[in-house]
Order: sequence, then C-alpha cells, then structure tokens
Amino acid sequence: MAGVYDPPYPEPPRIPNYTDPTSDVGKTLQGVPVSTNTPILGEALEYNGTAWTPTTNKSVSRGWSFLSTTDFVSIIDNDTNIVTNTITVGTTPYGVAISPDGKYAYIANNGSGSVSVIATTTGDVVTTITVGTSPQTLAVTPNGSYVYVANNGSNSVSVINTSNNTVVATIALTGNPFGIAITPNGLYAYVTYNYGSSMSVIQTSTNTVISTIATGGGPNYVAATPDGSYIYSANFTGDSVSVIATSNNTAVATISVGNAPLGIAVTPDGTFVYVSNSGSSSVSVIEVSSNSVVATITVESEPKGLAITPDGRCVYVVNNAANTISVIETVSNTVVATIQTNSGPVDIGMSEYGPATPIPYPTAPTTLTIASGTVYQNQTGAPLIITAAITATAAGTAQWKLGPTSTPGDWGGATTTVVGTVEKNLIVRPSWYYSLTVTGTATITAQSMVGD
Repeated sequence: MAGVYDPPYPEPPRIPNYTDPTSDVGKTLQGVPVSTNTPILGEALEYNGTAWTPTTNKSVSRGWSFLSTTDFVSIIDNDTNIVTNTITVGTTPYGVAISPDGKYAYIANNGSGSVSVIATTTGDVVTTITVGTSPQTLAVTPNGSYVYVANNGSNSVSVINTSNNTVVATIALTGNPFGIAITPNGLYAYVTYNYGSSMSVIQTSTNTVISTIATGGGPNYVAATPDGSYIYSANFTGDSVSVIATSNNTAVATISVGNAPLGIAVTPDGTFVYVSNSGSSSVSVIEVSSNSVVATITVESEPKGLAITPDGRCVYVVNNAANTISVIETVSNTVVATIQTNSGPVDIGMSEYGPATPIPYPTAPTTLTIASGTVYQNQTGAPLIITAAITATAAGTAQWKLGPTSTPGDWGGATTTVVGTVEKNLIVRPSWYYSLTVTGTATITAQSMVGD
C-alpha cells in the first residue's frame, strides 16, 4: 500500500482517523519522527506527507463509527471498539451517511419520515428534517452541499440543502427506492428499487431521472468505485451483485455471492468490494479487476450495513440479529474483533471526529527495551509511536512485525537491509502486538512516545 515514506522508512501501519482537530483537520497521522532517532517534543512528524510538529498538550481526536440501531444511534470509538455514546433520534433509524468533512452524521429515521443531523464532535442532534415516507438510506454529495434521501414508502428522493438543512427538491420515482450512491464527481445519483430489478440514474444538476438500468433481483445497497467508473449493487433476492459501467449506464457483469446480499462498500483504493450476505451470515470479497469473489468471510447472524475505514485497513460489518459488529482486517480477510451493540443494529458510517477527550502527547519520550525477535504488546491503552535506531558493523537485516494477535504479521513493513545505522519506525494500536527482528551484528536502541 502506498505510504508517505520512501526507503529506508517502511510505511507504518496506519491508525485510522487520527487527526489534529484544531489546525490539521482531515489529515491522517501516518508518520513518526523522521529527522533523528529520538522522538522528542517539537520534532517534526510526517502528517500525510506534510511536516507536523507536536507541541505541549497538542491533542488528536479518534476515529468514530455512527451506528443506527432499533431505537438509538450509537457512537463507537474505532480504537477501542467500545460503544461510548447513545443518541436519541427519530423513530426506527436506518441509513447513516457522514458529511465529507466528517463533522455531521445524517440519520434516516424510517419510522418517522425524517432525517436527524448529528454534530459528530459533540454527539448532539442539531436539527431534524421532515422528508418523505419511510426514508431508507441516504448519501451526501462529495462537496457536502446536498443530502439525497431514498424515501422507500413514498417512491421519491428528497434533496436536502445542508447549508440550511431544508428540503429543496423532491424527485418522483416509479418504484420503492432503497439504496443510493452518488458518483465521486457529484454529477449523478444511482438509486436502487428493492422491490424490483432495476436502478435509476438521477442527474443532480437538474434532479431529474435520465436513465433506468436493469439489475439482479431486489437491489438494495449500492456503492460507487472511487474513480466513478462503476456502480456495484447488492441484489437481495438475486443472490448477486450487479456491476454497472457509468460511461454508458449498462450492466457489464453479474457476480454470484452469498444468500440475500444487502450491504456493499468499496475499498478506498478501489481494489475490492465487500458485500454482506444477510441470509448466509458471511461477507463476500470481490476483486474489482476480475469481478470475481476472492474470499468469503464468516461473520455473525444477519449482517446488513457495512463500512470500510478510510485507510482501508478494516471493515465494520453490522450483524443485525446478533446485535454485534464484526471487524475484519482487509490484509488477511479475517475477523479480528467483535463489538457488542444495542439491539437491532442496521447501518454504519464513519467519521474522523467524535465526542471524546483528546489524547495529549507526553512532554518527553521514554526508553523502550526491544530484544530481537521478542513479541511485545502495547498495553498503554493509547497509540504507541516507536522509533528504533538499528546499528550494524556488518550487513544485516531488520523487520517489524505487527498485528492484533500474539503472532504479529507483516503490517510492520518489508525487511530492510542494515549497513551502518538505519532508523525504523512503527505506530502500534492499543492492545496490538509487535516485534523487531534483526540479523547479523545489528543492535537496537529504541525510544517511544505514547498518549495518556
């Protein structure tokens, strides 16, 4: 995966959504000290390729998931995978969409015909907007200016202007809309009809339907690839996924998946599509280049909505009947965590912001003892940033290992040849395991910074 470092610095494993909310909004912390072998307060870090200097009590906020359940919206800390807040919204919340800047969560209240707007940094409902009957899902335009809401019970799409949170258009449709996805250029919205076998294309500049496309039976959730070339729809009654080419709005492939597919999401790099199969308690992984299923992952009962972390490392799958979320790591396509939720979870969206206490960096680094090949666990309860100076009098090698289990994997980067002194850096998520193995005559001197 492409990163911010050039050799000899391997890309450190990314902690999803660490940002500085005061001056570096939207930048993901992907780096560690790059100028010396000792991380000290005031030393530059790489921050999405841009130098960033920590100062006393400079803080970062964590990434968060916003989950709709039978009666509430739950907020989950993506680092600890713990439900931290429960928010009362309208009746029977269903679809979740997050604004591009991460500052607002939009919730479709299926039972009360409304959309709740939540400020992600406080967890407060700032307004409730009346829309059509039984709103199912919703999507925000890439520029954040409009929210498109699929009203399943009134055969329409409501268009909300986010500057004043009012409905500025209602688009009449010929069927019951369910899923909705907007192309990355913001020009088109694709809307599925879950009681039929088709989807419509809305031109957002005029808010009119310009095309209708045949799909498999019962299309539900729908997703666009990051380059906007293709639309993928999960066909609930067809046990399949339809692939639509946006260049001519025609179906170019139909992919068989598990039973009753419902949720669907594309990885940020556009390489894979993850599909939740609600009838077979599994997730299918589709390779975009071949439009073929390359993995099937068992999760808990009746998976519905799912979302992928912005760094592409993890997929959060909502298991409706089990009242859980399965967390899948994409590098291995295995479930690495299970989160207990409130009753009846349905859909999920992710934001870089949430109502949390900031994590201050310490005023000085600490010495860290690392023996070659020994596995350690980050038990600090916060991100651990490690820089290690590896010195060899003769040619040797060094490699970090990292992972959520006591047998860490290759997330720590490739093996590096060591001649003289080489700096190798690592970010370790809370409770994860790590090791550094060196060969030859290499010795290790390490320092660390950790959040309180």
